[in-house]
Amino acid sequence: MSKKRLFFVIFLMFLVLFSGAAVAAEDETAVETTVYVGGENGSVYAVDASDGTEVWSMEIEGAARILSSPTVVNGTVYFGSIEEFDEDSSDDTRSEGDPALYAVDAETGDEEWVFTDTEGPVFSSPTVVDGRVYFGEAKDAGGFGGGVYSIDAETGEEEWSLSEPIGDVTSRLTVVDGKVFFNDADVHALETEGGRQVWSAEEHSMTPTVSNGTVYTGDTSEFGMGEDGIEVAEEAATASLDATTGDLVSESSVSEGVFIMVSPPTVVDGTVYVGYVDSFEGESGVYAFDAETMDKKWSKLLDSDVGELPTLSTASDGIIYVGVGESQTPYASVYAVDSETGDIEWEKDDFGKEVTSPTVAGDAVYVTDNETLYSLNKKSGEVLWHKEGEFTSTPTIVDTPTDGDSIDSQVILGTLGHHEEWAEKASSAGTDGEFRNQSSPEEAGGTEELPGFGFVATVLALVTSALFARRRPE
Repeated sequence: MSKKRLFFVIFLMFLVLFSGAAVAAEDETAVETTVYVGGENGSVYAVDASDGTEVWSMEIEGAARILSSPTVVNGTVYFGSIEEFDEDSSDDTRSEGDPALYAVDAETGDEEWVFTDTEGPVFSSPTVVDGRVYFGEAKDAGGFGGGVYSIDAETGEEEWSLSEPIGDVTSRLTVVDGKVFFNDADVHALETEGGRQVWSAEEHSMTPTVSNGTVYTGDTSEFGMGEDGIEVAEEAATASLDATTGDLVSESSVSEGVFIMVSPPTVVDGTVYVGYVDSFEGESGVYAFDAETMDKKWSKLLDSDVGELPTLSTASDGIIYVGVGESQTPYASVYAVDSETGDIEWEKDDFGKEVTSPTVAGDAVYVTDNETLYSLNKKSGEVLWHKEGEFTSTPTIVDTPTDGDSIDSQVILGTLGHHEEWAEKASSAGTDGEFRNQSSPEEAGGTEELPGFGFVATVLALVTSALFARRRPE
């Protein structure tokens, strides 16, 4: 080999070696599992799930806060906003900012599109199924707004909307088997194609959850004046409805208290879990019902000091994670409760006045208390990390921001906004409670090994062989 060719081979060796090291360094610094959460002043944050480091943040001008829990599908973050009230305006029915639905790039936070043809605030967490974003709209202070929308997930263009006879829609929409299920004062089912109303079930005001062809919902207690003062006119209850017709299948009383509120149900492995708060007695807790008969399995009192309505999330390891706020003291708590017995596994307190619904992904439980974002060890409740701020929404978790989807318990169980993975399970065999934990590199479409020295050696061998081949006589 001539000196010129030898120097050329050495140059190629350094070039390929440097390129391989650069690729490895770039991959090592790339953030993968990411927490997305909304906050005050119209802010949305992307945070590294391993240590709470901020990846990016964006602020929407004219938005007061983001209460809509983000939903991430195919590398896009979808969320709604609440308009900022104009204190200087003499007209208290309108606000200076417009409520809207946003789509932003999950990796960079860059805006992809914004849908502004809404009148009322968007508390609803978006549901993304079959290339469409479904969300609800609440009425504003002047009674404007209220309805349901179907938006093209790629372009942000409206496909259909329905405002009459729909009222306040503040919670997420459940989309399964070609129907959109939601609640205002009643529970409704619409067709996904065109938005035609299929049925409406009165006297069931709680956000519905759908599993295996059944709609699970509930209602608060009603009270009136009797001979002995205030008495219960109708007990709070949780109920199951036929998803096709809306007919009542079964119903079970939650409590005989006067002022009872019931949380949206969570359904896992044939059991319906609901939280309740008795404002009259000053206590809150959790009930477990058989999903088929609605017979009570167990109940557990969690807080006896004027607790707020508990928020639930369920993990595949047989634990219910419950957030309970305090209306009188600034000390909310998160509980881990055995799903079979109701026994408390651990309790973590000293949060703010209220906590959002816990979100479970991998080995961590994520929760906010309107100020701080926490990551807790799901086995012990120990704080893994916390990030100070003004975080207001329930977090969602994504493994691969570039093209990934939300993978946390809220999405997989359909308890907040969800996507096709949950819809397919609910349609075919019901949600089975088995979560897809943080995916391995192979599941995410990658590989465990980076293109390092093995790759470099292969390239060098090919180059050297080619050079020597050129010196052989024909």
